[in-house]
Amino acid sequence: MEAAYVLNITEMAVRKQAYSDVIEYRYAAGKGRQGKVLQISLESLPPAAQMRYHSIQDKQTSENAEDYLSSYTGKQREAAQKKCEIVRLYQSSGKSAQKFVDEYNASDCKTSISVNQLYEWQKKLNSGGLSALVDTRGTHSKGSSSIPEEAWDLFCSLYLTHQKRKVSQCYSLVKVQYPDIPSERTFDRRVKSEFTELVNIRYRGTQEQFVNTFPYHTRDLSGLESNERWSSDHHTCDVMVLNKQGKAVALTLTVIVDVRSTKVLSYRFRDAPGDTSVIKMCLRDAMLKYGIPLEFYTDNGKDYKSKELSSDDESGLSLTEVLGIKQVFAQPHHGQSKPVERFFESFENELGKWFKSYRGPSPDRRTDETRMTNEKLAQKTYVPTMDEYIAKAAEYIEYYNSGRTHTGLNMNNQTPDKVYLDNLHHIRQVDDAVIKLLCGRIAVRTVQRNGVSFDSTFYNNADGALLPYYKQKVIVIRDPEDLFEMIVLDKDTKQYICKVQRKELSAFSKITEEDIKTTKREIRTLRTYTNSFKPRALSHSELMALIAKKHLFERDFAEEYKQRQAEIGSDLISNPVIDAVTAATKDNRTAKTTQETNVIAEAPVDEDNENFFAKYYNSNKEDIS
Repeated sequence: MEAAYVLNITEMAVRKQAYSDVIEYRYAAGKGRQGKVLQISLESLPPAAQMRYHSIQDKQTSENAEDYLSSYTGKQREAAQKKCEIVRLYQSSGKSAQKFVDEYNASDCKTSISVNQLYEWQKKLNSGGLSALVDTRGTHSKGSSSIPEEAWDLFCSLYLTHQKRKVSQCYSLVKVQYPDIPSERTFDRRVKSEFTELVNIRYRGTQEQFVNTFPYHTRDLSGLESNERWSSDHHTCDVMVLNKQGKAVALTLTVIVDVRSTKVLSYRFRDAPGDTSVIKMCLRDAMLKYGIPLEFYTDNGKDYKSKELSSDDESGLSLTEVLGIKQVFAQPHHGQSKPVERFFESFENELGKWFKSYRGPSPDRRTDETRMTNEKLAQKTYVPTMDEYIAKAAEYIEYYNSGRTHTGLNMNNQTPDKVYLDNLHHIRQVDDAVIKLLCGRIAVRTVQRNGVSFDSTFYNNADGALLPYYKQKVIVIRDPEDLFEMIVLDKDTKQYICKVQRKELSAFSKITEEDIKTTKREIRTLRTYTNSFKPRALSHSELMALIAKKHLFERDFAEEYKQRQAEIGSDLISNPVIDAVTAATKDNRTAKTTQETNVIAEAPVDEDNENFFAKYYNSNKEDIS
């Protein structure tokens, strides 16, 4: 009920006042009890309530309400609203203009009005609505529209940058170019009214902050099966620990997570940034225990795009390609795209923050216990060792998988272990030895005299299996946990060649008898291999006969070609370049050279020398055949 709103009381209180004759009322036909509605006389309401009612009506009926709100400052709108309320109060008072003005000025009002002002305001309100009451005098310094567009463009160029300059800094430079612009407060007001949060993030924030404002898909995981898609990422832990050397460091955690169940399948901590090798070790641990996934979902980091994981590897033995795993890359800077991010958040909130050496995700959020240099932090007794921290982390991950129920989408308040088992319908498996090798270091190397080199160390096969591949490229595979031995494959056919063992370096002045025997044995193997290809030696007469026969064949072909050339017609090719070169060859300045060339070309042939091989061939034809 409108009367209750303008009186700021309940509808029941309005009815009580009406039935007590405090305010005038009547019943009219309408949608109410017994088909009647209660109507309150506006004139019987207090002046303040009448003024409030008229101001509401003015706002609702203003045709240019949106333009009105956006074109004027808050003070201008407030002043116009006050004028409207005074006019409506006068109209509802039933008094003469002079008497109303006298009573109004005699009240506690801060400003006084005149009869002429009252008439002028009433005229403007009736003809132009609320916006007609706005005082537009001096708008050069009051309205946002008063700022010249060229000045505002320059201001925006200075303000909307990643340097996050203050309004005062930008305004001072703009005023140098445009001295007659409005005040700094006007610019500040327009900045607050026009530049929304998204605009500020886009032009004054980072690219990552802006990308994080993009809408994203909320995925329904009910259609996924366990092992259908795995996800992986690195995380720099927020807890400082002591490494093996006693230094305060933040470990890097690399995990493999099953997307359907959020179960952590494998993980590794280490005192170094994440790279491809630790990813492959985590994959190896997970695949040995749970099988081979269909898809591997990661970010766009170079370690996840490395040739050892992708299909661009020169060896053609990339992990994903050989095992039939489709690698899917998440949208850059988009945490929602990677399910593993949620585990890292839970890991820090539920484990990391219980350590006194918790430093927070960024330097500006460090606690008092860690707000110091790492050298000083390493001397504190509350900093755990690597082993202590990893042991606690292992306990938490076990609890996360089997003891902590999840309320996320499609988890149904169950543990990851339970969801994983309920949705596991098929397991892809490969022999464990194959997985271990494919998750090792794979590279293409050239066979040299000492075998193949890997990480500045030579590996060789004592039985000489590499000798046929000398100076050729082969594929080598090394298990990171077995640096003594490697597997060698043919680069083209991918067929197994042999295993090679690490050649130990001998001290320069301490070569043992066993070292000498080993080297001699390798040399003997090399000789045996090459001797198996030793050819039959040709006699001098056989060699000369072959040369003579070849010479006769070439001579017969030359004569036959000359005869054939005379039988067929020929056309001279002509174009500007050929004509120019022809003219140059006939130039007198080159006559001497041409003459010398002709002399050389027409030199007599030594018939005896030419027929030597022919005579030899004819005289020994029967022996040669």
